[in-house]
Amino acid sequence: MSNIEGLIRKQFGLIQVVTRDFLLPVFSTVYAGNKTDQELFIPQLTQLRTKLAELSISVEEITLVFDKGSNTKDNFAALDEKEIPFVASLSAAYHEDLINIPDSSYTETGGFLCCRTRKEIWGKERTVVLYISEKLRQGQIRGLKQTLAKKYEQLNALKTALLNPRARKKERSSVEKKVQAILKGDRGPELVKVTIMEKEKGRFDLSWELNNEFYQWLTRTYYGKKILVTCRDEWSSKDIIAAYHGQSNVERVFKHFKNPYHNTVRPQYHWTDQKIKVHTFICVTGLLLSQLVWKKAEILGYTASVETIINELSKVRQAEIITVTGLKGKARKEIQLEEMEPELEGMYTAMANTVF
Repeated sequence: MSNIEGLIRKQFGLIQVVTRDFLLPVFSTVYAGNKTDQELFIPQLTQLRTKLAELSISVEEITLVFDKGSNTKDNFAALDEKEIPFVASLSAAYHEDLINIPDSSYTETGGFLCCRTRKEIWGKERTVVLYISEKLRQGQIRGLKQTLAKKYEQLNALKTALLNPRARKKERSSVEKKVQAILKGDRGPELVKVTIMEKEKGRFDLSWELNNEFYQWLTRTYYGKKILVTCRDEWSSKDIIAAYHGQSNVERVFKHFKNPYHNTVRPQYHWTDQKIKVHTFICVTGLLLSQLVWKKAEILGYTASVETIINELSKVRQAEIITVTGLKGKARKEIQLEEMEPELEGMYTAMANTVF
């Protein structure tokens, strides 16, 4: 067994808080990978409050944004008790009364069709904002068509197997279980109506059809809608939606951590907690430096992405020239930059001479 094969990998997760502007990391922590978002919510919230207190930042100055994966009654109760402002998303599956609000109740707000209301959620009446995203709807419809195609393929395979004269005879309950397994999930039982027909004792056939009425409700009414809940009652619907979309900034940070050429956290071949934390600390430090370079570049008028900026600056190379003038003389060392393209040289010079 080689050394690489013998190393043990340990699963871990990373919590990262960044600034809204330029995504500068301000709080990071590593946790065991077998923990769920719901379990970690309150402990990490406590750590965040401690960190903010150390930085003399008031909790009221921040707004916590999180997805439905962290939604529990206890988590919302903790937010209420600690008076931490938040914007969160809700699962549409548990709030079909909100989804069924007619389109006539929606108005144009900040590029979205929005509807604002109030509803009791986790024991307290809260502000709720619904908005329609056509991009989200089309993505969901594409996913639904792929799911249906897969289920139809599985039903066809089962039908073929049932009609095979050499196949063993089956009980109806066995066939029903197989159909249920195929339709399970993705609203399958509501979308596809399957009829099991007994041709003779122990021999069955299948037929199925799409529930067109439910399909139309799903694609026209249910899909494309996001439900947000917040305690920021004084905010406009536009500001609430903008705050929720701010999550994409954090997602961009994790995209940086997965980039194999810059600040990548994976792969890691460590098995002790200390080494994992050191490994991640180095990656986060690299991210901080990269984002500072990006910030400086934007101040100087460069609008490229952070990846492009780093890739370009990586082309700058420094040569060390050693000149020997005699057998007994001391060698003279000179450091010199290699020739660069004019545009790259301009960027490098401007950034090297700028202090902020």
